[in-house]
Amino acid sequence: MRNELQRILHRCESVIEAGRESFAEGAPHYDVASMVVIRLAALLERPEFANLAERLTPDEITAIKATRNIASHAGYVGMNDDLFWAAVTVRIPEIVDRLLAEH
Repeated sequence: MRNELQRILHRCESVIEAGRESFAEGAPHYDVASMVVIRLAALLERPEFANLAERLTPDEITAIKATRNIASHAGYVGMNDDLFWAAVTVRIPEIVDRLLAEH
């Protein structure tokens, strides 16, 4: 679990390094950002990691799942790039750091 959280955090860092100015559908770091959300949501849904989900607020879990659903099912047409950027570069790193500190 710790290794997966660190991989998610590393992906967030690579998105940040690539920069906001080119963060749009079709850019490689946009796809990496999608994987960040997909992997975090999947991790939180695994029964053996239920204790992780218990450490998040209901709003955080809802936001992660909603963003994952847009990225993986609805496509990028429904994605707000500014909110997506903020989620992957600010909110998710904060969440992952908190989970790593509590583990």
